[in-house]
Amino acid sequence: MQQQPPQSQHPMHHLSAALEEQIFTAIMLLIADRIDPEMLKAIHDMDLNDPRMAQHLFQHNVKEYQKLLAKYNPDGSVKAAAPVAPAPNAQRPRMPNGQIDRDLEAMLVLGQPTKLNDALVSGAGTLDFQVPVHTSAESDFSLIAQAVGTVTTLTAALQASLDGGTTFNDVVASGSFISNTTPAKVVTPIISGGCIWRVNITTATGSQDIWVAAN
Repeated sequence: MQQQPPQSQHPMHHLSAALEEQIFTAIMLLIADRIDPEMLKAIHDMDLNDPRMAQHLFQHNVKEYQKLLAKYNPDGSVKAAAPVAPAPNAQRPRMPNGQIDRDLEAMLVLGQPTKLNDALVSGAGTLDFQVPVHTSAESDFSLIAQAVGTVTTLTAALQASLDGGTTFNDVVASGSFISNTTPAKVVTPIISGGCIWRVNITTATGSQDIWVAAN
């Protein structure tokens, strides 16, 4: 019978008890630093052999894994940070050559509400955004816009530009878009990709946020 070669042992099998204790302590401190406060409260006085401890840590690990999936691309590279929408009356972001940097303009995430403004809207201004290209062509796409907060007076139109943001024209004129009397408005159909959209606020008093979402 041919003799099998000896199996190599993992270096972790030869750790001293003191080092194992410090590694275990470091892991527990890391978990305590990142775990949900309510979960930490639940397991604080729980015996390590309590079956519920494993279930709590399993739930924590699932959440941490989901965060990693959201942070990294499939190839392991870090996903780009979400662009920030320009504040009302702010200049559109531009590259060193003077061209508009559309990568820095608000790009909606399909099915996820996005607040277009940084500071509360209390006067006239413009808020630009883009709708990413849809992968499905089985139905019309819709957009909902909503003014949230103290909407005392509000007049706004939904505009679009197909020449890179040089020319904007009304798609939904003021009076038919969001206002203080109709703070939420659904627009169907909506064009995805290749178009810069703009909420053109001509009058606004109070203090409000402008939210949009596309399906």
